[in-house]
Amino acid sequence: MNTHGMIRLYFFDTSAIIKLLVKEPGAPAVREILYNQHNQIYTSWVLLGETLGVLKRKLLHGELSDDLYGEAVHDLFTLIADKRLGVVDIKADGDVAKLETFDCEIHGIRRQYPEIDVADALQLAAIQNSYLKYYVGKSRPHLVTADATLANIAKGLGILVIRVNG
Repeated sequence: MNTHGMIRLYFFDTSAIIKLLVKEPGAPAVREILYNQHNQIYTSWVLLGETLGVLKRKLLHGELSDDLYGEAVHDLFTLIADKRLGVVDIKADGDVAKLETFDCEIHGIRRQYPEIDVADALQLAAIQNSYLKYYVGKSRPHLVTADATLANIAKGLGILVIRVNG
């Protein structure tokens, strides 16, 4: 997927992170992106929390056994600890964590695209307004998602998208 050792940036949404943790259609493509040594993967703290919620729902609906749920949560925490998933939307201000993205940016995106939720709006704002916006050319960040609506909106905003729905 990567040529000549060039760094490529990817922003994983919840649907992509889930594919790293459980067997779903599209999982091999997401894992290939993650484990390419020249790729840098970013996400949002909000999406990591959303990922834990999806895993819990899968457990409660019988889609994951207790063992598989535990393994998936452990794998998620390992990806965070090993810095395989970088977080772009939180900064520390002394001992207080603050979102880098302003509420008005998120609400503006939601007003323009009411079909997406706040987490989707936050990730679009993070890609457009964090330090990721300074990467250009072949290093420009790609949103990795299985969500067709989010992918279409991101493309309309000029964000590169990789769909991973299997």
